[in-house]
Amino acid sequence: MSDPILRLRIDPATAEEIWEESGGFPFRAPVLRAPLAEYLENHARRARTTPSVDLTIRTGDAPLDAEAQAQFVRNYRSFFGVKFDGVELERAVNRREGLQSLYVGVATSLVALALVVFVDVGLGFHTFAIYFVLLVLVWVLMWDSIEKLVFDSMFIRMRARALAKLRDAQVTFER
Repeated sequence: MSDPILRLRIDPATAEEIWEESGGFPFRAPVLRAPLAEYLENHARRARTTPSVDLTIRTGDAPLDAEAQAQFVRNYRSFFGVKFDGVELERAVNRREGLQSLYVGVATSLVALALVVFVDVGLGFHTFAIYFVLLVLVWVLMWDSIEKLVFDSMFIRMRARALAKLRDAQVTFER
């Protein structure tokens, strides 16, 4: 049994219709038009279990010669390679910010715990209010780190996998 492959087909009127001028740094080559890039990325993200992508480009105009096809594939791989590198950078920044937030949350938790254990302020309404405020403060500070380290990182990894599949896609041309 063969591996499942996500097969995508785009039908532009011309091959030039796919590209915009260079988007500037860090893109060194023409960039895919934003709606097309988003379309491809969303399909690759939706098909999480497929290990690879097969992209077929069917141009309505004259077929591209071998050199133009090779240049097209280089630009395509460069575009998704730069986007993948950006997501990898986002992953590193997210992890660093999550760990820094965790350190602040843990330090605040320890201070709050020390206050609760070592400061005897009685059992009145004010004590309850102070404990409640400390609990909410600790929860808020810990939530940011949990969100970054667990939830955000999961979506960043899924996006990185989709971009890697698109970067490594088999690109074929039809007329």
